[in-house]
Amino acid sequence: MQSVLPNGLLTMKPSGKPDRTIEKEMDILAQIGCKRIAPPPAGATDKPFHNLFEIGNRYKKILEIGDETGVTPILEFLGASSSLYHISQAMFIATAANHPKACILPEVYHMFRGGSGFDSLKQISGNAIEVFHFNDFVAEISANNKPTATVFIRVMVLHLTNK
Repeated sequence: MQSVLPNGLLTMKPSGKPDRTIEKEMDILAQIGCKRIAPPPAGATDKPFHNLFEIGNRYKKILEIGDETGVTPILEFLGASSSLYHISQAMFIATAANHPKACILPEVYHMFRGGSGFDSLKQISGNAIEVFHFNDFVAEISANNKPTATVFIRVMVLHLTNK
């Protein structure tokens, strides 16, 4: 097992420390050979983040747990989230964490749904992306007469392969 998606990894205690559940989950995952996890903004998706520096600090604390367990937390953004929906937010948080293993998990559908353009990928070092998802889309979606997610995926793949 290389990667897994746990629940609520950006949820913190009022003290600003990660919930011990995170540490326990990462420890269990390490024991079964998992090398990566994707901590989405679970538990905090209905309100915008007002201080991305604070979220970067939270992510850094989770990365430090990853240093101890050997499981790297990859920051995932979700297009339907109100808090972390755009690739630029994810990159801001990853750079604010200022940790050598900080990285993001782009996903084609979430990029489409959250309004991230694929040209933004040109600005990101490949070191910041360990995994790229192409699996969370539905067959048909049309928001405000935008092309379907399937069309977006086809255009994105063509764009990425035609350097």
